[in-house]
Amino acid sequence: MKVRSAEEQDMTGTPMKFVPVQLLQQRNAEIHNMIARRAYELFDCHGRVPNHEIDNWMQAGSELIYPCCHDLEESAEDIILHIDLPGGLTADQLRVSVEPRRILVTSGLSRSNYF
Repeated sequence: MKVRSAEEQDMTGTPMKFVPVQLLQQRNAEIHNMIARRAYELFDCHGRVPNHEIDNWMQAGSELIYPCCHDLEESAEDIILHIDLPGGLTADQLRVSVEPRRILVTSGLSRSNYF
């Protein structure tokens, strides 16, 4: 077996394991609930001042969801998604679901990525 360098691996990619969309929809609901709980904590910490709901929600979301750079390529046989993963996260930690008009990528970590 030939050992490939990290650069060669980056160029060839890592095949992903696909999971049923229901699992990722459940994860999406969990993340939504985590954002809601964190937004309420922020509301509470800021003295329960009204009219800052959107600010609290956006801050909570930015603490839990990691926006990442990505590139999507399609052919008749393949869908190739290149993602710049945050430090320490590896491709085998990702879960991927492909649906019409949506690709959902999530990790076992507390932060998730959506495209």
